[in-house]
Amino acid sequence: MSKPVKITLTVLIGLVVLACGGGAIGAYVLGQKAKNAAITPAQYAAVTPGQSREQVKAIIGDIGTIAKLAVDKSQEPPVPAGTTCDYAASRQNTDNGPQHIYRFCYTGEKLVEKKEMTFQQSSTTR
Repeated sequence: MSKPVKITLTVLIGLVVLACGGGAIGAYVLGQKAKNAAITPAQYAAVTPGQSREQVKAIIGDIGTIAKLAVDKSQEPPVPAGTTCDYAASRQNTDNGPQHIYRFCYTGEKLVEKKEMTFQQSSTTR
């Protein structure tokens, strides 16, 4: 095998190894973000309507937007008129069970509703 072919193969193998490592790191980071977006039932229970968004955030943390993607909009109960809602997944969710999602709806900066929702996972999303 000639030297240029060896160099080319070495570079290609290096790129494959680098891509696999990058994929593993990306999967780990995404998994950590999903875990950070999940809260415990005790955190959910500690939140009460009337609290400010900042008070709620102090209890449940900065949950991001990942959990909103798990909500089946065709099964979600109506959102109270004039509110904006944040969503958090339950840390009790499993890979093959129903998805528990917590919804926190605000008018301005005041929590007016919290709701626990359960959605069955479809076989196409597993």
